[in-house]
Amino acid sequence: MDDPQPLTDEQIREQIAAFPAAADSIVSVTRKLNGVELDYSRESLVELDRIISEMWPEKPPAMLEQMILGMGAYLGETMVRNLGGQWVYEQDYGFVIVLKGQEGEEMKSLPMNRVHKRFVNGMEDSLSFFYDKFEQAQKEGLDSIQGPGIRKFDPTDGSLIYDGNEEAPAADPESFMAAMPAMAQECVRVAGELGLPGLDYSPRSLAELDRMLESDWENLCDKSGEEMELLVGAYLGQTVVENLGAKWEHMEDLGVHVELPVFQGQAVAKFPPFIVAGEAIELAGEDADSSLFSFYQTLRSQVAAEPPSPDDLQDLQDLQDF
Repeated sequence: MDDPQPLTDEQIREQIAAFPAAADSIVSVTRKLNGVELDYSRESLVELDRIISEMWPEKPPAMLEQMILGMGAYLGETMVRNLGGQWVYEQDYGFVIVLKGQEGEEMKSLPMNRVHKRFVNGMEDSLSFFYDKFEQAQKEGLDSIQGPGIRKFDPTDGSLIYDGNEEAPAADPESFMAAMPAMAQECVRVAGELGLPGLDYSPRSLAELDRMLESDWENLCDKSGEEMELLVGAYLGQTVVENLGAKWEHMEDLGVHVELPVFQGQAVAKFPPFIVAGEAIELAGEDADSSLFSFYQTLRSQVAAEPPSPDDLQDLQDLQDF
């Protein structure tokens, strides 16, 4: 098969001129179907991540190529309008966004590739995280995103390449918190693939999730233990948020966590759902007290309990030290 002919200068200009309209088509579609007004802000990419997770929780859309073109154009235009990016065409990569760093260094992103990876891999390749890393690299230089576990930053597709022997650095806390609903929905999707359809964020669904974790799930899906901790932790946290009036927060010493009023609003409990999820996964079927449902029941009893006695305060401290 012959290699495709390179585009002419006129074809390149025409395609670049068409990207804003392609991006606007995504704005129009999401307005009609989802009631969301995408405004080319960084926050709108969080919304787009959420929409993808909600509309295609199990597999990419049938018209994948058209969605990649439209959403890729939207992602690229968001980088153009906010980060000063520019569409260019390269024979090796196709249409890319070129960004300039503070010292004039050139960085390239492939927004269409990133959207494809988002549909295939889920929230681990979120659009908002992609944008955030380029923004950080642009403002602070590529060295600013180097850290434990990162070998290099590959600007051609925006992916971070990790050393498997070290812990990868966490995403920006605000971005990570904003991604929690979508990550919880990804847990719903994975559970459906494992024979547990219809998780609905009810307390009883946590008991169903506990039973799933007792199964041979590791041999039935492509998620690693660490990935499952993130997804199950997001689902646990979101369930507490939706049922007990809690909220996602961040603190330096506790990281991204959930806070909720307890003892009839007289105190606040804080817990890291990913640690709770890790414990539940590790001890699934062995220790009922470490189950997701048991943990939720403990929280719910604290919410309705009388204002704290000294013993209650100690129980609350033990919960926060979990």
